[in-house]
Amino acid sequence: MAPRKKSDRLTIDKLLKKAEEAKKTGLALTRIAVEQAELSGRQLSKEGRKKIDESIAATKKKFSSGEADLAMLEKLGKLRKAGVITEKEFQTKKKEILKRI
Repeated sequence: MAPRKKSDRLTIDKLLKKAEEAKKTGLALTRIAVEQAELSGRQLSKEGRKKIDESIAATKKKFSSGEADLAMLEKLGKLRKAGVITEKEFQTKKKEILKRI
């Protein structure tokens, strides 16, 4: 086998150096991509939890509001029977409450 020329050796060294630099750059870019993916994942998870919490709160409000409306109807019925409010007042309020339920 013929000995390599000095210029061939320099070219090989340059190529090896560029390959090593490319490897380092690739690793750095991979780390950046992983960090960004983790950040995006955390943000999406946080937004998802927020939406779920909002939905739960809205559902609780709706159902607790319905329960409160039914309790109000019962109270109005008692007030009507006791003569504190008239039948017309009771019916007006009853219609308002039933529209919400």
